[in-house]
Amino acid sequence: MASSSEEVGLRGGQTATRAVSPDVAIVLDTACWAKNFDYGAANHRQIGNGPMLVLSDKSLIAPPKLTAWVETVAAEIGVPLQADMFSNGGTDGGAVHLTGTGVPTVVMGPATRHGHCAASIADCRDILQMQQLLSALIQRLTRETVVQLTDFR
Repeated sequence: MASSSEEVGLRGGQTATRAVSPDVAIVLDTACWAKNFDYGAANHRQIGNGPMLVLSDKSLIAPPKLTAWVETVAAEIGVPLQADMFSNGGTDGGAVHLTGTGVPTVVMGPATRHGHCAASIADCRDILQMQQLLSALIQRLTRETVVQLTDFR
């Protein structure tokens, strides 16, 4: 499903998640290319280096079990990942993971330049790799995988 209004209170993420009650969520977002900035441990994303795997933002810390699964699948299909942390703001993942009794949630997407502007720039290879990874994750998201990802014992 797709949603809107993330920038004004995660509204789309909240309502969409309530409508489908997911067991596991993969949220797609994007973030600005950070080459011109120095934020310490966060914001190291680069255009052309593969999709971002967001480990944390201001609204979500991705579950290690889920991020490890994403990293494993990416390695299996040869898609490079950029581990990243958003130092400012959150994503729809912040609303999604709080639905019901909690939903294991991960945020991924391509790095862009001039995000939140009328014209953003992205590397087409990053977008294609994101599509390949998302497709592989969906194909591997079996009932058994969901049980493993949602077992917190």
